[in-house]
Amino acid sequence: MNRRDFLKAAGTNSAALAISGSGAVGATGRGQAPAIRTTAGTGITADVAVIGAGVFGGWTALCLREMGHSVVLIDQYGPGNSKSSSGGEVRGMRAAYGDREYYTRWAIAAMEQWKIREAEFGTKLYFESGVLGVSRTQPAQTVRSIFDRLKFPYEVLTREELTKRWPQIATEDSAEVVGFYQPRGGTLKAHASCVAVASAFQKKGGRFVLAKASLAPTSQGRLQRVRLSSGETVSAGTFIFAAGPWLLTMFPELLDRKLRVAKSGHGMVGVPPELSRDYSYPVLPNTNAMLPNVDGLGLAVMMTVGTTPVDPDTHDRVPTPEAKAEVLARTAQWFPALKGQPFINAHVCQLDSTVDANFIVDRHPGFDDVWIAGGGSDHGFKFGPVTGDYVAHRVVGRDTQPELAPIFRIKSQTFDVTASRNPAVPALIE
Repeated sequence: MNRRDFLKAAGTNSAALAISGSGAVGATGRGQAPAIRTTAGTGITADVAVIGAGVFGGWTALCLREMGHSVVLIDQYGPGNSKSSSGGEVRGMRAAYGDREYYTRWAIAAMEQWKIREAEFGTKLYFESGVLGVSRTQPAQTVRSIFDRLKFPYEVLTREELTKRWPQIATEDSAEVVGFYQPRGGTLKAHASCVAVASAFQKKGGRFVLAKASLAPTSQGRLQRVRLSSGETVSAGTFIFAAGPWLLTMFPELLDRKLRVAKSGHGMVGVPPELSRDYSYPVLPNTNAMLPNVDGLGLAVMMTVGTTPVDPDTHDRVPTPEAKAEVLARTAQWFPALKGQPFINAHVCQLDSTVDANFIVDRHPGFDDVWIAGGGSDHGFKFGPVTGDYVAHRVVGRDTQPELAPIFRIKSQTFDVTASRNPAVPALIE
């Protein structure tokens, strides 16, 4: 569904939409002012309160507002802030997800929506230069079959073809390697996207509040309201907690063994002016482990994913000397011409990963009026416009993809968050 069709469909029903087990979410109609009420300067009332203005929360709030609902979006640090999992400069955009065809479908739809939305927002957010994977074996038949079925373009390249098209990439002369190139896909702006979404939300009548939200007393299985660090309270018919890594601290008993929060991020390597074209958008593709230079930010190199649980409020975002050395060594290995270039910046955040790497979009089992949306698991950002639309429709009882509800539920299985693992950074050559 394109942007025009979505808005048309969203605007066809401006009446209240019932939510099973939690009353109704009111709707004001797209052309009317939102029905957000303030009581005696200390109380805010809206149809929906969304806690968290990262990629999950921001897009969900925007889509709900476009559907006509009064929405309050709350974040303690700001949209896509530097402590969040949605912060930093860049993220990759790809469509290959093994046999998980639902994610491939979402990625393809999201690629279209990013282009439409950046035109609407008036700022460049999606840099399409393609995605390149290199391996010593043929690309997985499962992925190719899904791409064929969905008519998503790709190319299988020999080492000679790889070397001719991207001579800047070292493919090991003695190795028999194969390239798997997707012309669509590339790089997304992260922090800038979250700010653009929050700005559009407010321009369309949504209310953003910079404050920390805490759970207020409940009655009869309903949350009813949250308290803000500003001294205000927010009452709503429905609450959506899309707080990324803070979901674990807000709902520890529910999510303690279902979410892992650990360090991740990109190290940015400088590109000299005489080589800028070869290592920048649109010439250099997203190679999964590295993202091309966009807007002079430098080559973005994925740092080793941590395994030790971290607190998103307090953990140090400065990369260790070992992490910096590893980034520079891999850069020199894969792109020999960049050997000796400086480490110019770092964007260290954290991943909030689920047991099975699937998202969580589910009603809280203890509250009729509370939904949880999160568990980005290192691939959530790229789906932003599609995820927001999906969560919004689930919450208002208009689920258009019911087959995904069992996949995105709060799982009963658990993993040991203290287990020792050493997940490798994606290699240029698998």
